[in-house]
Amino acid sequence: MFPIDDDEDEKPRQDIMQVCLYGHVINDEYKESPEKNKDYCDKCGQKTIVKCLNCSADIPGSIYYPGIIGVGPMTKAPGFCHKCGKPFPWNIKNKVKEVSKDTTEEGSETMQINPKVFSSKDVTLQEKLCFVLMPFSEPWSERIWSKHICPIVKQCGLECKRADDLYGEKIIEDIWKSINGAKIIIADVTGRNPNVFYELGIAHTLGKEVIIITQKEADVPFDIKVLRHIEYEDNSDGYEILQQELPKHIQAAIRGQR
Repeated sequence: MFPIDDDEDEKPRQDIMQVCLYGHVINDEYKESPEKNKDYCDKCGQKTIVKCLNCSADIPGSIYYPGIIGVGPMTKAPGFCHKCGKPFPWNIKNKVKEVSKDTTEEGSETMQINPKVFSSKDVTLQEKLCFVLMPFSEPWSERIWSKHICPIVKQCGLECKRADDLYGEKIIEDIWKSINGAKIIIADVTGRNPNVFYELGIAHTLGKEVIIITQKEADVPFDIKVLRHIEYEDNSDGYEILQQELPKHIQAAIRGQR
């Protein structure tokens, strides 16, 4: 650092940091140097944020002192919010990586999933099946399903099904088998439907390729905001977004590159 000519009697002030959801710092001078700001990360493609997703507090960036210019490395992204104490998305992702690494070491214990609720244990993977999780009772549901999601999935060369296409004795058992057997899962979390989130949790636990879509960013809970998702509206502009973005995500999921 070195002094500059500045007659203003300023107090130290702190800028805001812009970070992607995977923890790459984009700009720790969000206000002072707006030309560096980006909507998406150049390294990983994740969306960027400047506020805590839980309490909306600013992510603290560089500190400016009167009469001094700072010269040095960019500020490191914090792991937890200074206001509410919740972990930032990139910190949650890092913790998951640590756990995964530890459980693969020699001599460690492994956990086998053997659910008591579901009777089907052996399920055949259907490479061409895309299973869709979404509410049925919403006025927009059938329209989005039949006119947009289903045609797009079929254009990508996959079979498209959802729970009302199944006719077994127990609907939850049919859903379990379909999630297990599907190559790709599409989950519309619009409205925070509890059934959708229950099924989404199953899909994530099974390690499925899941594409999350929503009509409202606020309907994506804090725990899964770290995951990439498609936001669309129930209008012509939103349908165009689905038509453009959903095939890209489907093809990436088929290749296992999401």
